Amino acid sequence: MPSPTESAVLGAAIAPEPVSMAGSAILITLALLLVLGIILVGFYILKKYGIKWGIRGRGKPGVVSFVGHLSLGPKQGVAVVQFAGKLLVLGVTEHSINLLTETDVTDESGSNKPFEESLRRAGDAGGGSL
Repeated sequence: MPSPTESAVLGAAIAPEPVSMAGSAILITLALLLVLGIILVGFYILKKYGIKWGIRGRGKPGVVSFVGHLSLGPKQGVAVVQFAGKLLVLGVTEHSINLLTETDVTDESGSNKPFEESLRRAGDAGGGSL
C-alpha cells in the first residue's frame, strides 16, 4: 500500500491541471474559426465546381431566365421571364402569380426586338391591358 506522500504525488500526476477562462475562450474561438473556415471552403468548392458536377442553385441555363422585375408596392410587382422562346410578363403578388401577356423573343426576321415594342404591340392588338 502506498504511503500518504506517494498517494499525493501520484494523485497530482494523474489529476488534470485546471484550465483558465482565457484558455477556454481561446479554444472555443479557434474551434469556431475552424468550422467557419470549413464552411467557406465548401462554398468556394460548390461555386467553382458545382456547375461541372450538375449542382445548380438557379436551375438549368436556357430553360427559364429572369429578365427583370418592377416593384409596384410592398410584396407586389411585375416580372419578365424568358421561357420557351417567349417573354412572359407576370403579375407577382404575395399570394399569386398571374400571366399578364406574352410575346415572342424574336420577330419574323430572327432578330431581337425591343421588349417595349413587343409590349406596345401586344397592348394595341388586345393581347392584354397594362
